[in-house]
Amino acid sequence: MFRRIVPLVVVSLALVACGGSPNPVALVSSTPDKTADAGTARMSLESTARGIPGAEGLTSTAEGVVDFEAQRGAMTLALPSGSGLGGGELEFVYDGTVMYLRSPQPTPGVETEWVSLDFAQLTEEVSGTDIQQFAQAGSNDPSNALALLKGTADSVEEIGSEDVRGEETTHYRATVDLRRSAEQAGAVRDQRQFEAFLDQFPSETIPVDVWLDDEGRTRRMRIDQPLPQTPGVSVPPGAGVVITIELYDFGVEEAIEVPPADEVTDLTAQLSDLMDEATTTTTG
Repeated sequence: MFRRIVPLVVVSLALVACGGSPNPVALVSSTPDKTADAGTARMSLESTARGIPGAEGLTSTAEGVVDFEAQRGAMTLALPSGSGLGGGELEFVYDGTVMYLRSPQPTPGVETEWVSLDFAQLTEEVSGTDIQQFAQAGSNDPSNALALLKGTADSVEEIGSEDVRGEETTHYRATVDLRRSAEQAGAVRDQRQFEAFLDQFPSETIPVDVWLDDEGRTRRMRIDQPLPQTPGVSVPPGAGVVITIELYDFGVEEAIEVPPADEVTDLTAQLSDLMDEATTTTTG
């Protein structure tokens, strides 16, 4: 089951701009654009499983860098020893909607160091949405969970001032509407499939906490993400993963190298076939 957590950590939406008056709702919904204006940032990520038998409380951590302008990111994810993945580190590189992965464990049938997945194709097949609509203003990396804030509900609670990595921030608590996030970005391509995708979740809303600095940039974001009831996979009710992202060192200069083509095996088609088989087995 822990294998399902890693995609949730790395599969994400892209940044979407939004403006407005300086009230809590406007501040939270406009932070993706203000954060991306910094150009680059270092990033840390922590994900903790909840309600998953055999994985309750398992936590993985990651460190990396994101380049909003170039639409690239890179990170190293430390796997917990109890994850069933053998521990060690996973290396990720993001370029547009393509994710490159290098694992310490060999991938059956793969001779190259890296494998890749194109989330533009996979996301449309699974949810009926076009991830490239989200990617107009940002890159395909975990920090793009910020784009969820485009769907901030009409009520945002200001919790108060808190310190994040030595920076004074204001802590806000919001509810994000998944339908609003996708529809406002113009990302829905197949309405029927999109509705079926939303039906896999216990709710169309997700609680989100975000910490903003005095320039409106996100310094920390925490998402309590439920696991979808995916066809062919047994998911306990209430199971999910809590993801915390921190952004710092805005404007950092660090090159992000995409693996050369001869060192990469594209597994997009194979994963797509597996998803189709799971759906056919469940519905057939």
